[in-house]
Parts: sequence; C-alpha cells; structure tokens
Amino acid sequence: MPAAPPPAAGRQQAPRVEKLTIYIGRMVGGIIGGHLPVVLFHVSAFSWVSLICGFVGCIAGAWLGWKLTLWVGEWLLPAPADRPATAAGRLPAASSSPRGMPIPMR
Repeated sequence: MPAAPPPAAGRQQAPRVEKLTIYIGRMVGGIIGGHLPVVLFHVSAFSWVSLICGFVGCIAGAWLGWKLTLWVGEWLLPAPADRPATAAGRLPAASSSPRGMPIPMR
C-alpha cells in the first residue's frame, strides 16, 4: 500500500475546526445579511431583497470563517517539526526566519 502524501506546507489545521468555523460564519453571516434589509428598509423577512442579502451574507460569512481559521490556527497549533518553538513561543536562536535570514541572538 503506498504511503499517504505529506500535508501541504502551511495547511496543518484540523479539517473539523476549519469546517466548524466556516459553518458558524455562514450561519451568522446569513442571519445578519437576511435581517439587515428588515432593519434598514422595513421590508419583509421573506422578500427578495432579504433573501438575496442573506445569500450574500452566507458567502461573506463563509469567507470570514475560513480567514479566521487561518489567522487563529497559527496560535492554536504547535510549531512544525522543522521549526520547534521555545518556551517563550519564539524560534530558537540557531534557526532561521521564514524568509531564510538568520535570527539575531539577544
């Protein structure tokens, strides 16, 4: 049986966490997007304007949930094996920065 391919660089988030934040973002975006025309324009919650804004809110919420997963995932996940973090959360002085330049010792 062939070995599984290694994960892509920078994509180490757990899929369940990513899906959960996208689903929560879709739900919140859809609720806010669907209710916004009701508050601003005093139209029915079942009008075309409200349904279209709810759809746009779902798309925006899914995108925001995905971006939130990427932003927060850097803090929640441990450092990769090739770049171990120190107790303070910084890279060791012997390592190099992500751009390949040496990190100065303090």
